[in-house]
Amino acid sequence: IGDLASRLHRTTDTRLIAEETLKALQTLQHSPLSLFHYINRQTGEFDLLAGVGYSPAQLDARRVMPLGNSLSGQALASRQILRCADVETDERIDPSIRALMLADGIRAMTILPLLYQSEPLGVIGLQFYDKDDDSGEIGLEILRAISETVSLALANARNIQVLEYQAMHDSLTGLPNRSLLHRATAEALRLSNGQHGLALLLLDLDRFKEVNDTLGHRTGDLLLKLVATRLQTALDCHDALLARLGGDEFAILLRQCPAAEVATSVAAELVDALHQPIEVEGIFIELGGSIGVAVYPQHGGTSHALLRCADVAMYSAKSQGVGVSLYDNTHDAQNP
Repeated sequence: IGDLASRLHRTTDTRLIAEETLKALQTLQHSPLSLFHYINRQTGEFDLLAGVGYSPAQLDARRVMPLGNSLSGQALASRQILRCADVETDERIDPSIRALMLADGIRAMTILPLLYQSEPLGVIGLQFYDKDDDSGEIGLEILRAISETVSLALANARNIQVLEYQAMHDSLTGLPNRSLLHRATAEALRLSNGQHGLALLLLDLDRFKEVNDTLGHRTGDLLLKLVATRLQTALDCHDALLARLGGDEFAILLRQCPAAEVATSVAAELVDALHQPIEVEGIFIELGGSIGVAVYPQHGGTSHALLRCADVAMYSAKSQGVGVSLYDNTHDAQNP
């Protein structure tokens, strides 16, 4: 168990945690079949992370399992390891799950609940072909120790994943932030290997300060969320990453951009989308926006260089009232 704990705490990959756990259980007790299900917070159901002894078709049939009215759900609710000596007669088992198990020849099982500080995380199911199987060589105390070890590893992994997400995303809109934009741009540049172009667009909303001053920051925040949704919808047909840099500034990475004309065309689509009134708390607001466009490799070879050029182009578009402007070094007073 100590060896298992050291392996589990070296990773934040929940699938790897599941696989290592089932491998350790196989070593300890040689159960012919085992499953590791993780609770999906969005759906409230069990998602399969790993399985041992099942065919691909059998695993597919168990990929999503219900949480309510199941033996696994009862194990989590009672916070106890539950054993089923006879699948055919145990009324705690959901009928659809019982039929699935009996069809595969499973006659007994043991459920290990995975919880951390009362929060349900998932379950480990050990299945057997013989009735009255009591989990072989290892007893309840060992199973409890494994359950607690795995639960702690899952909780740590989830907390680290949450922190990593927060570090790379805007807290208001949920969009990628500046750090993730630079990371994604650097990756796109690496993958392009100079074989195709890409573009970075910087968008600044027009008249957004008037909204904050007139209607308040709460309305301004609601408007920013709706703007993010509107922009994302407009970009759905493009290979693009939308990010919020702060305030009323957004950036768009176009990963596949064969020519500057393509980038400016996409930018024009976004400006048109923003000119459509947006309803916020019963008030229709028309914003508009100014977008600066920088294209690789003409305007820069790094994400930071491209973003600086896009910023220059955006201010040029705003000062001239043209909506979209492609970077031009004659407009760049701070050109290095």
